[in-house]
Amino acid sequence: MNLVELENNSVLVIPNSMRRQVINYINSRDTLLNIKVITFNDIKRGLCFSYDEKTILYIMNKYKVKYGIARMYLENMYYTYDKKIDNTKFRFLNGLKEELLSNDLLIIDKFFSLLFNRKFYIYGYSYIDKFYLKMLESIPNVEMIKPISSTKKELQVVEFSTISEECEYVVRYICGLIDKGIDINDIKINKIEGEYINELKRLSRFYNLPIKFPNNSIYSTKIVKDYINLLKENLSFEEVIKTIKSKYNDTYIIDKLIDLSNKYVGLNYDRNLVLESVINNLKNLSINKKDFNKSIELVDLYNNDLSDKYVFVLGLNEGVIPKTFKDEEYFSDSELEKLDLDTSKDRNICAKRDLINTFYNIRNLYLSYSLNSSNEQLYPSNIISTYNMEVKHIDIDRNISYSDVFDKIYYSSLLDNYTKYGDINDDLILLNSNYNVFYKTYDDKFNVIDNNKLLTYINKLTLSYSAIDKYYRCGFRYYIDSILKLNTYEDTFSVFIGNLFHYILSCCNNLDFDFEKEWKNYLLKRQLRVDEAVFLIKLKSELLFIIDYIKKFNKETGLNNMYLEKKISIDKSSIIPVEFKGFVDKIMYKDNLVSIIDYKSGNTSINLNNCIYGIGMQLPVYLYLIMKSEIFNDPKIVGIYLQNILNNKKAVTDKENALKLVGYSTNNEGYLDIFDPTYENSLYIKGMKKSKNGFYSYTKLLTEKDINYLCDLTDKKIDEVTNSILSGDFSINPKRIGKELVGCSFCKYRDLCFMKEKDIVNLEEVKSILGGVENA
Repeated sequence: MNLVELENNSVLVIPNSMRRQVINYINSRDTLLNIKVITFNDIKRGLCFSYDEKTILYIMNKYKVKYGIARMYLENMYYTYDKKIDNTKFRFLNGLKEELLSNDLLIIDKFFSLLFNRKFYIYGYSYIDKFYLKMLESIPNVEMIKPISSTKKELQVVEFSTISEECEYVVRYICGLIDKGIDINDIKINKIEGEYINELKRLSRFYNLPIKFPNNSIYSTKIVKDYINLLKENLSFEEVIKTIKSKYNDTYIIDKLIDLSNKYVGLNYDRNLVLESVINNLKNLSINKKDFNKSIELVDLYNNDLSDKYVFVLGLNEGVIPKTFKDEEYFSDSELEKLDLDTSKDRNICAKRDLINTFYNIRNLYLSYSLNSSNEQLYPSNIISTYNMEVKHIDIDRNISYSDVFDKIYYSSLLDNYTKYGDINDDLILLNSNYNVFYKTYDDKFNVIDNNKLLTYINKLTLSYSAIDKYYRCGFRYYIDSILKLNTYEDTFSVFIGNLFHYILSCCNNLDFDFEKEWKNYLLKRQLRVDEAVFLIKLKSELLFIIDYIKKFNKETGLNNMYLEKKISIDKSSIIPVEFKGFVDKIMYKDNLVSIIDYKSGNTSINLNNCIYGIGMQLPVYLYLIMKSEIFNDPKIVGIYLQNILNNKKAVTDKENALKLVGYSTNNEGYLDIFDPTYENSLYIKGMKKSKNGFYSYTKLLTEKDINYLCDLTDKKIDEVTNSILSGDFSINPKRIGKELVGCSFCKYRDLCFMKEKDIVNLEEVKSILGGVENA
């Protein structure tokens, strides 16, 4: 650290990349000094202004620009500092500045000038651009602490064919340094991106190297996705935070969301503008990772004291190192020249000069580049030829091993080449004599997950009919879909149609319902192809017919109260919070008489017999949600039904028949008569017909005992699946009932499990589970 004896009560201006290093140095001194450490950005904000989200939102709203454009205006507004130039851009920015000042939207630091009675030291900058140099003229007492002058020396750079080879060589080199006793905290790698990051992350696990990679943004977390979705529902920030706190216990991310939300409370702007601003901020918020006491740090090569470190510079490729600047900023090079500010050409010259001086200053320097990434050809940086660096080619010495795991993986890849192409090389011969791998063998058995890690990962378990159905069909299928979340949502046209029909039917009973308005507004959500638009013309008339049919039934039924799209949740908490939830399309009721109807856009066939195995429990689940929730006091179930809302019937009679409710009805005729006055030869319930001797045998009826049995069975199955999931049981166990392999039907993950016949769980067909437990 090349710092002179700093005066007490002074100000030290340093690059942000050196802040921690310099503060540690100051604190390690015997003499305790009062030193204020700042950066040039702090000087800029102190002499000019700073701004907040309120400022950005004002510009976005007033000038109808995106978040990034508003920020660009504000950042370039600093260049109007002490400048009087007749330029369109300057006139706009100056006018904007005056407008923001008059509305108290710029933050002026009235106390920054009090620092001027202190001495300012400038340290750690190999180059200070003209903008900051002019700002320093406003400060009375400034002293530049010059860095140690660099000594020119011969530089060597290693060439590799691929990024994978380059990274592997560097990781092995670092392992060798650590073996020699070099402090791992003194080993640094330049800040890298893309494929280099991914490759080093992979290798660091194999070689057990603690590398401090950049923190991930919290934007990609589930809790933040929920936060954004809640904001999209036009909930207040207070309501959003309250909901998030009830669902999650990640205090670190929740505290960040609270801090961010507080910036927007009380700001009266369009919700879409606020949401855009929030998302931009979320992308810049990092997940805090615990630092290793000893680790390899990724460092900035510019404005950083690395002279006594072991520094590895990877990716010395054209367009990457040194960083390049182009004439594509808000102010063009010609404008910057008139303003006596650095142009892109000036900055490129300085970047190259500063980089080579940094290389000269580092005593233990390693340079390398690759000729190929995984998808494109790469080229050496022009700095290599400009400074006559010696290019070397080095082979990895496989006689020295730092990772058995990696060596075995590499050995297997060589065996692949030998099997496919007959390739034999020295590495294959060497590794073949040292390792025995189970090549071309595969075990599809699921390896159990550590229970503590699983519970930490899950945090809170949310279950639904589809979730338990998936699990009972095959535990591994549920694991891939709901734990690893590899299922990708596809917004297909058929899904859009189903959602459109569900939406219209959810609001068609409103007093102010306007079919044309709701139809047109919903279609705005999707850019339709010509064939889709034509098909929707036909579907529109079908939907109108369905609405008329439903309204006709509503006039006859005595259950004339309704809940539509009703969410019902049951607390099933165990060792962690567990919520069982469902969304019921329609609940028709009067007092405590209840009928449940779920709209289907496809098959409405029902088989309750598989419910004994936890499969096909949709209707019993809805029954369970009604019976266990507190929506009704002592509910009496009249029926549980599916209703097909999409069919291709042409005749009116056929259409009406296709719209009949499919499901199970109570055997209490008094209740039935209230729900469907035509029940003896029902116009609305499929297969319901009565003769003088009673109901026909094909009529699906439920006794009160059946209803209680289905409810208890569902409760038992939910508890059973909860315990299995929380214990980490995700075996590959697709179920076969009779001859039907129900566990694999419509499964998108068959290529992942490599299911074998021995994995299949064979179950007997059950003829009927109704009529009591004895028939189950």
